[in-house]
Amino acid sequence: MTFKMFVKIAILGCIALVVWVGLNINHILSSTLPNQAEPEPKATTEGQPCFACGKITTARCSRCGTIYACSKEHAKEGWKKHKPTCKPPESAYKYPTRPIKAYLLPVDEDKPRLVTIDCELCPPEGPGGSGYDNPLTCANRMLKCGMVEITSLTTRGDVWTGGSGPRINLVSRDGFRFDGSPLNQCVQHITNGQAPYPWAGSLLVMKEPDGTSEKFGDVDKEALEAAKKWLYKYNA
Repeated sequence: MTFKMFVKIAILGCIALVVWVGLNINHILSSTLPNQAEPEPKATTEGQPCFACGKITTARCSRCGTIYACSKEHAKEGWKKHKPTCKPPESAYKYPTRPIKAYLLPVDEDKPRLVTIDCELCPPEGPGGSGYDNPLTCANRMLKCGMVEITSLTTRGDVWTGGSGPRINLVSRDGFRFDGSPLNQCVQHITNGQAPYPWAGSLLVMKEPDGTSEKFGDVDKEALEAAKKWLYKYNA
């Protein structure tokens, strides 16, 4: 074999190797990543097409939030391809968080459902002060808005004016009256279509067990009933 022929064979071998790597890069990356199961689809408030079938769904990858899947089967079906790019987003929180339960009144569903809110544990703002909870960073992201509007209620469904006892917070998009948000289907359903005010966009119901402490806890049926009473009678 001449030297020129040897060089030519070596070059062809390198080209073949590059082509093989290019064709199998997804498999190579998938096999080198940690052996993790596909994340459960996580519900959001606005629908997007399922990557597998195109059906509009509000469930997406709970790890990265970028891929929508209408069922566990479709999430599993696409996991091998999705796995190399599935990375959790960088934290949006300034302080440590703890989870609390809230009720989501979805814009496009009939029934309220429990969701988890990340509640920031904020330090005291000055000497002698006490820390407080801030669930609004997560609420803003969940409702997909820059600012929210909060209506504070008593357990009777009246406006909360202070004092001890639970404080129920009904959280809505600040601009839902003029930002084109669709009519809230859940509010219409739980009030039998009798809500006098046209609430639009998704809503959240959260609870402070002691309204004077600025500490949030898990929501309960009492909080949901208070919100329903308010929705029945409020008419700005």
